[in-house]
Amino acid sequence: MKNQNAMMMMGGGAALAVGSFLTWGSLGSFSASGIEGGDGWFTLIGGAVVATYGLMAYQGKSVLPRWLAWAGLVVGLGVAVINLFDILDIGLNIGIGMWLMMTGGIVASIGVLKSKTG
Repeated sequence: MKNQNAMMMMGGGAALAVGSFLTWGSLGSFSASGIEGGDGWFTLIGGAVVATYGLMAYQGKSVLPRWLAWAGLVVGLGVAVINLFDILDIGLNIGIGMWLMMTGGIVASIGVLKSKTG
C-alpha cells in the first residue's frame, strides 16, 4: 500500500508537470499552453516537487517533509484550478493539458493524503 501511494504521487505529479507544456485552452485555430502564458512554470515546478517526493517515498528515502509535497500540490494544482476558471470565464475550450493537470492533481492529492511518511 505504501508503494501505491508513492506511485500515485509520482504519476500525479508527473501529469501535473507534463500538462504544463500541453494545450490549456483553445478557440478555433488558436491554442495556448501554460508555459506560453507563464503560469505553467508554477504547475511544472509544483508537479516536479510532488513527483520527486513520491519517488523518494517509493525508494524508502523520506528525507523530505510531507509539507513539501503539500506545498507543491497547493501551488501546482491551485494555479491550474485558477486558470481553469479563467479559461471557462472567457469562453475558451478546455485543452488536454488542463484535463491532464486536473486528473494528475487529484491522483497526487489522494496519494499524499494516504501516505504516512514525513
